[in-house]
Amino acid sequence: MITYFESFMGIGGFSLGFPEAWKCVGYSEIFQPAIELITTKFPGIKNYGNIRKILPEQLPDFDVFTGGFPCPDFSIANRNRPGLNGSRGSLFFEILRIIRSKKPKCFILENVRGLLSDKQGKTFEIVLNELRQSGYHVRYVLLDAQFFGLAQQRKRVFIIGSLRAYPPPQIQHIGNGYKRNDNKSDAAGVTAQSIITRNNKQDFKIGTYLAYCLCTESRGTSQLWNTTHIARADTTGKRETAGVSRRLDKIRGHLIGNAVPPALVKEVVKSIIPILS
Repeated sequence: MITYFESFMGIGGFSLGFPEAWKCVGYSEIFQPAIELITTKFPGIKNYGNIRKILPEQLPDFDVFTGGFPCPDFSIANRNRPGLNGSRGSLFFEILRIIRSKKPKCFILENVRGLLSDKQGKTFEIVLNELRQSGYHVRYVLLDAQFFGLAQQRKRVFIIGSLRAYPPPQIQHIGNGYKRNDNKSDAAGVTAQSIITRNNKQDFKIGTYLAYCLCTESRGTSQLWNTTHIARADTTGKRETAGVSRRLDKIRGHLIGNAVPPALVKEVVKSIIPILS
């Protein structure tokens, strides 16, 4: 049986994208609404809490390590972008600490595409070099969720590694054969009733457009949030009539907005299945 540990688990994007036969032997998460959801959807799995406080020797052994580590310090939406020096960006080194100690056969890390360009590419160079110096073959691929059935332009970089005792990850076929499809009558294409066109702060129109990003509250400080075709998890509060409060809806939007898309995980995991077999 293939086992894995999911750091920064969130709503379990990696677990939802991995083969059902694989077993999660533990996870790391500190956001309470996410923990409550995980406890309901993935009962019986131990939460090791804050990754900064994890002692690797207390973790069970596992074949695969996953980490969709926090993105704000790398995101282009953050004008200052502290990168690896930020309080959240530096969590990459906690991942590194665990990987170097536990030596899983493979790892899959995920972040926003801003990780590639931060500090003119120097940040990403550090990330790759540190992982390679830890004894791994390292490959990476940039995928856009709009080509995998999601109604959103969600570009994410996946960093995939395998111990040098094993073959390197095979990424050459990842994403082949996929293309964007906006035809809402096509069940296999991109359809979304929650996508809106934003004409101004007060006027929202439901449409079937492709979203640029997920927005859970009104923001006007950056052009990124003022662009049309913004998918909102909390628009008018109408869901309150269905028993879902505006506050809960906003939390749900936060969880979704930070989630690793399972559709992309299903594609990326193909690169390591031959190694684990």
